[in-house]
Amino acid sequence: MPAVVGLVEGVFDVSYLLFAWSMFALMFSRYLKLHPSRRYVSGWIVVVAFSLAFGDSFHLIPRGYEGIATYFGHPVDFSWWLGFGMAASSFTLAFFYLALAIYARRKFTLRWNGWLGLLLIACIMRLAIIFCPMNGWFGGPEPGWKFYRNLPFLVQGIGVIVLFLRYAGELPRPKAKLVRGTAYAIIASFAFYIATLVGTEWQPFWGSMMLPKTVAYMIAIWLLYRLEFGEDYADETPTPQFTPAVS
Repeated sequence: MPAVVGLVEGVFDVSYLLFAWSMFALMFSRYLKLHPSRRYVSGWIVVVAFSLAFGDSFHLIPRGYEGIATYFGHPVDFSWWLGFGMAASSFTLAFFYLALAIYARRKFTLRWNGWLGLLLIACIMRLAIIFCPMNGWFGGPEPGWKFYRNLPFLVQGIGVIVLFLRYAGELPRPKAKLVRGTAYAIIASFAFYIATLVGTEWQPFWGSMMLPKTVAYMIAIWLLYRLEFGEDYADETPTPQFTPAVS
């Protein structure tokens, strides 16, 4: 990797992590001011933000440091930490989408049904596959397992997108737009991720698609923050407790 490219990527990684952790801190501080009845729903967005920031820190901190240090003439080898970080990030992203599914269930007062059950099973399958040594997290052979572990991940993402787009219309128009915007941001993140996953098999250049993928996640987090902790976040009017909708 050219030194300048490593520097740009390193600066981007650090900037992204600062954004992600700042959003989590801001969400958490506002969550504490909410009426307890509103925490029932909004708390899951705090979990979503934490899962993203915490998981990505494991691989972006060593990757960013490696790129910046190499540019300034102090090359380091964080191969083991990068492998561990990628495994940790894959683990926490499964919870990221599980938390989004639970948030959608509570936001739209849905029953546990076959669709939500499928998303839970997909999460469990991804977690199980992540622990298999054939993933090659630490430099070993990787005979296609990155595709296997991403199949249930894709199911999780599609499931959340469907929930958001299907039930967004039940909310007032401004909030419905934020929900749909979040779904579109997730669609974009998966499009760039799949481009990276498939494209790098032939040309390493496709790895650069991870940058717009990360930007899509930043947009999703920002929209979710506005959805749950926007200008009316301090409204202390109690909301009704969860009542499952009739199927």
